[in-house]
Amino acid sequence: MGILSMKIIKTLQAKTVKICLLAASLSVISVPAFAQNESGSYVGVGYAALDYEISGAEFSTPAMIINGGYKFNPYFALEGRLGLGLDDDTIGGLTAEIDNYFGGFVRVGYPVHQLLNPYAMLGYGQSKVSISNASASTSISDDDSDFAYGIGASIGFSDSVFAKIEYMNYYDENPGTGDVKGSGVTFGLEATF
Repeated sequence: MGILSMKIIKTLQAKTVKICLLAASLSVISVPAFAQNESGSYVGVGYAALDYEISGAEFSTPAMIINGGYKFNPYFALEGRLGLGLDDDTIGGLTAEIDNYFGGFVRVGYPVHQLLNPYAMLGYGQSKVSISNASASTSISDDDSDFAYGIGASIGFSDSVFAKIEYMNYYDENPGTGDVKGSGVTFGLEATF
């Protein structure tokens, strides 16, 4: 064989090796994105640090959020939530607490990797917030429903156990007037089955 033929063969071998390496790299990157459970049920529990603004006064109250849903595919799920207040907050003689919260949501996500799935949520829920004034021996309770929305991300420990962090706006009665607003950050765990 001539020198020209040997150079062509070596060039083809080098390009073939590069193509094989590129194909192997792409398969390693793309396969885990679909390794998550693509459909099925999931349940979760989380700790929410909620901030409520009630007639201009700001209260911070923790809550436990329990969620469950069904993932139709990697991108779309329906979810239900129940929130229970864990403690109250007192400011200027007023004590506020979250009695409960429940709602239904559409959850739309885009798994960018096996370990990371950002999502957005839109739904409708009902909150019950109680306010009491110990010095005046009065108590009021606001029980109303509103649209709710938020964003979050789940981070996988395995194919079926995920940590999540999300920001949700749960409640905004009379937007613009500051009557009652509720939002916060939730840290939690979810499991698929």
